[in-house]
Amino acid sequence: MLAKAFDLILTFDDVITQGYRESVSMPQLEAFLEMDSTDEKIFRKQQIIREAEAREQSKRVQKELRRRAFEMRQTNAVPDKMKSMSSADFESKSDALIV
Repeated sequence: MLAKAFDLILTFDDVITQGYRESVSMPQLEAFLEMDSTDEKIFRKQQIIREAEAREQSKRVQKELRRRAFEMRQTNAVPDKMKSMSSADFESKSDALIV
């Protein structure tokens, strides 16, 4: 409601210039209210671009957080024996079996 009041005030300001009052009909006034300025269009496009970039950044952060959580679950799910196992362990066991 308040925004419409400002629109109306600004429209009257556009109609009255340097103390000279123009004769404007109601349809013309409605047309003036509906018109968008070039600056408004540019601002809206920039705002849409910023919102899209923020959504993409949010998706990247969510993906990274999911990846980290998955890695943490994987490292916590592996038993301690498996964490320290290496190829040297297999060689020493196979040598002991052969002898």
